Amino acid sequence: MRRALTSLVLALAACGHAPPPAAPVIAAPVPADDGIEVLELTAQPALAREIRAQPAALADELGGAIFGLIATAKLSGADPAGPPFARYESRGTAADPTMVVLAGLPIVRAPDTLPEGATVIELPAGPAAAIVHVGRHEDLGQAHAALDAWLVAHHRQAAGPRWEVFLTNPMTTPDPAQQRTKVFAPLAPEARP
Repeated sequence: MRRALTSLVLALAACGHAPPPAAPVIAAPVPADDGIEVLELTAQPALAREIRAQPAALADELGGAIFGLIATAKLSGADPAGPPFARYESRGTAADPTMVVLAGLPIVRAPDTLPEGATVIELPAGPAAAIVHVGRHEDLGQAHAALDAWLVAHHRQAAGPRWEVFLTNPMTTPDPAQQRTKVFAPLAPEARP
């Protein structure tokens, strides 16, 4: 586990966390309860690489994929537009716990060429519920549980897979208690009475 976290820390450090040159436009948040806010996101292009891994190997795989995406962005001139993220396409099942995750890096523009295994995706525009988790990455399940409870309490449905944005750089913020990750859940339009 320590090796896996070290890989993730190094990948995030390679990306740096200076203010992005062209961050996605996010409308003023609408405050909600339990630390959850509702945002209006604009579409954001991103370099991505699909990972299929068992839960114990995910952090290692994610770190390697983020390193590769950062290198691709630098070599192709696709300037990063924010910190890296992980979007959960499938969390596996009891019968097959293999997780499918897109490691991603927001970019200003799509590169002309991509290496094998990398693709350009778009994080969706529209409403999203978001919560900032402060603490260890291993405890992110608490943020997901809070989003689950909020969706039920507010009679809202998710409009697609969630993603986690790594807001702090573990090299400059080594204390896990101070690390920040923002979890986004895109929202389907509200049902009208």
